Amino acid sequence: MKNTFPGLVEICTVYNHLDAEIAKGILEENDIQAFIRKDDCGGMEPQLQITEGIKILVNSQDKDKALSIIEYTTKVTKEHSSPEVAILTWNCKQCGEELEEQFTACWNCSTLRS
Repeated sequence: MKNTFPGLVEICTVYNHLDAEIAKGILEENDIQAFIRKDDCGGMEPQLQITEGIKILVNSQDKDKALSIIEYTTKVTKEHSSPEVAILTWNCKQCGEELEEQFTACWNCSTLRS
């Protein structure tokens, strides 16, 4: 496969444009020129970002430094992220199906929540 961007290497893949811009900004704050490569058909097919991902590219000589910055940033973000929100559920009295709180009727048997 021919390298479309000579001199550039991919350091990570993200799945939305905001995360791509954040990664690029962090790298550029650390004096690493970064590029975003995505194929969403000019904005007409944004779902391709989810399936194909958005690639972050840097110059090959900056690869090791960029990888360590992204790895450190990801680790810090995971350590300091907010706790997951618990999803409240209820069980249908008719069939026992577990449903999320916002549903007022069972999707399986149509029994109303009491």
